[in-house]
Amino acid sequence: MVERGSIWTLLGATLCALACGADVEPSLGAEASSSASIDPSAGTSSDQASSSSNGGDSSSGSSTTSGAEGSSGESGVGTASSSGEPSCEDCRCLDTGAALAVACDPTAVPSGDGQHQWGSSYAGWTSQGGGIAFAQRLRIVQPAVRSFHTHTFDLSGASGGYIGLQTTDIAPDGTIASHVRFSIWDTLEADGPGCTPFGGEGIGWTCVIDPYPIDFGVMYTLSVTRGDAESDGTWWEATVRNDETCAVQTIGRIKVAHAGEPRWISSSYNFSEYFGQRAVDCHAVPQSIAEWTAPEVTHEDDQVVADVFASFTKAEPGTPCGEAGVDASGEVAMLDDTTVYRMVNGSVPTCH
Repeated sequence: MVERGSIWTLLGATLCALACGADVEPSLGAEASSSASIDPSAGTSSDQASSSSNGGDSSSGSSTTSGAEGSSGESGVGTASSSGEPSCEDCRCLDTGAALAVACDPTAVPSGDGQHQWGSSYAGWTSQGGGIAFAQRLRIVQPAVRSFHTHTFDLSGASGGYIGLQTTDIAPDGTIASHVRFSIWDTLEADGPGCTPFGGEGIGWTCVIDPYPIDFGVMYTLSVTRGDAESDGTWWEATVRNDETCAVQTIGRIKVAHAGEPRWISSSYNFSEYFGQRAVDCHAVPQSIAEWTAPEVTHEDDQVVADVFASFTKAEPGTPCGEAGVDASGEVAMLDDTTVYRMVNGSVPTCH
C-alpha cells in the first residue's frame, strides 16, 4: 500500500516522467506491481448513461476503446529530481503553463474550455437480472482530483442508482479528500445521517459518508441489498467494507416505490468520471486508474452469480474536442489470483 505522505511525490514523478518521456516506471507498491496484463475480452460498443457526482442523470453516447490501450508520453526531455520530488523546471518539453502544472503537480486542477467536463470511461457487464443484492470490489490505484468511480445499476420497473468512491481534492502534502456515495433516482425517502434529497439532474435521494478516507491500493467492497417491503415501497441498503481491516459501514437506506411487486436489479455497469473544470488542452485531464472485480449478484434462492464482462467504452464529448476530448482505456489483468478490470480515465499532457 502506498503511504499517503508519498502520494504527491509518487504521482508527480510518474506524471512528469510520462509527460516528458523519461525512461522511468515508479512503483505503485506491492499490490500494484503484482498486477499482470492479459488479453482483454472482446466487446462491442454500446451506449451508456453517465451519472454526475451530485446524483444527476446526464447521459452521453459511448464508443468502444481498445481493451489493451494505455496512456503514454511522447519522447522528450525531462526527469524527476534526485530527491524523488518532481521538478517543473525539468519538464521543459511542455510549452503551456496549464499543461505544465498538471504534469508536475497532480493536485493542480485544469481550467479552460477544451475538455468535455464529464469525460468518462465505462466497463459494461452482461447480467442475468433478477438480483436482490450485489457486491463488487474496487481499488483505486492512481487517484486524481475531481474523480468518481461507481457501480451503476438499473432496477426493474423503476429508475436506477449508483454507489461509488469519490476523490475531490489532493493537498500538496498528499492528503486526499474523499467520500463514498449511494444514490437512487425517483425515490420516496431515505434513512441515514448523511442522506439528503437531490435535484437538478433528476430527483431522488443520496446518502454519503463524508469524509471517508481511502487507502489507495486497498480493495473495498461496495454492496447494495434489497431490504424490507412496506405498503408504498421497498428499502435498499448500501454498505462499504475496507477489505484490509474488514470494517463495514452502512452508507444509508433508500426507499423505492413499487407497483404491486418488489423491484429487482436488472443490469449494471461501472464508470470512472472526471467532473472537475474543463481543461485548456483536450488531453490534459488528470488521470485516474481504478480496478474492479466482476459484480456478484445474489438471487432470491440465495444463488450468487457473477456478471460476465462485456466491453470497455468511453464517453463521446462534444465540441470543440470531438471524440478526442478524453483519453480512456481499459484492460483485463490479474491481481494475485483475482481477475480485475482496470479502467484508465484521462491522460497526462504529452510533449509537443
